[in-house]
Amino acid sequence: MRARGIPVPERALRWSGAELFDLVRREAAHLEAELLAIPVAHERRAMADATLVPFARETVAAMKELGFATAIWTNNDRVVADFVLARSICSPTST
Repeated sequence: MRARGIPVPERALRWSGAELFDLVRREAAHLEAELLAIPVAHERRAMADATLVPFARETVAAMKELGFATAIWTNNDRVVADFVLARSICSPTST
């Protein structure tokens, strides 16, 4: 970020991703899309190898069978989550 002219103050603790995004929004909003593209690119490359945690499919199926409303919580972005869920839990061949 410093190479792009954004002053990043030195500090003892490492900056988090959220803090860096906030800094860019305040100091160089024109670079926000470029900065966001970095983690998005990582997620897209990783999505081909993404898998469900053990027994996720069975757990969701059991909850649905018991009449519970279900929701899926993920740390992936929407495109990756939709891709993985479509080929596993939410696919026509899933339970």
